[in-house]
Amino acid sequence: MKLLASDWDGTLRRNLKVDACDLDAIKLFREQQHRFGIVTGRSVGMLKNELAHYHVPCDFMIGTNGGVITDADFSIIWRHDIDFDAAMELIELLKSKPTVMFGISDGDDFGNLQSPEDEGESTLIDVQPIDPQQIISRKQINSFYLRDETKSKTGILYKELSERFKGRMAFHYNAGTIDVSAADVSKRTGIIELMKLFGSHEVYVIGDGHNDIEMIEAFQGFSVEGAPDEVKRKAVRCYHGLADCIEDLLK
Repeated sequence: MKLLASDWDGTLRRNLKVDACDLDAIKLFREQQHRFGIVTGRSVGMLKNELAHYHVPCDFMIGTNGGVITDADFSIIWRHDIDFDAAMELIELLKSKPTVMFGISDGDDFGNLQSPEDEGESTLIDVQPIDPQQIISRKQINSFYLRDETKSKTGILYKELSERFKGRMAFHYNAGTIDVSAADVSKRTGIIELMKLFGSHEVYVIGDGHNDIEMIEAFQGFSVEGAPDEVKRKAVRCYHGLADCIEDLLK
């Protein structure tokens, strides 16, 4: 039995759409008793309605860069949260930086703690942030998402936070946004935990972002043609899209 974990933004969903040929390929893959799912930096609540909107069938989701795992109904079956004291320290630090937009998630729900500028029209589908104090009150902070007012400033912030909280949290920089998870958590570790839950499979992964590199290297994975050169160099093979990848896996 094969297991395929695909990144979402930029890999399966490209240019705000999912190609019909990719959906047909996923259907065929699952009909042959293989398992397909999404591995993403987003929280479950940010994405599950979007997957329904695009009619993407899933057997699992690995969310928040490996911080949570869900079953086919998007119920969380495994999680690894950020140390609460470290999370609160990061919140206080970010509040002292007025140009930084940031929010938190419990792995499913999410809420913005600081939005210094108009974020514009959201691309999230059928979902709204909750009051982040609800997440803080439960002391179950699974991830952060943040960025500064420019990509260059966000890059500087990434280096600062990575050094300051080294060994206490994991920082994932991708496409001008920083995702934060518990220490030693990544898409790679999420796949490893998924294998423990699902049992023995032939595991395949495909992605397009810098936060996909570690899992691509670990599982001899694939990339899509639109990925940065640094990502494509790490991939065993580069595909136009998911349908081409699945076609090869089913040969």
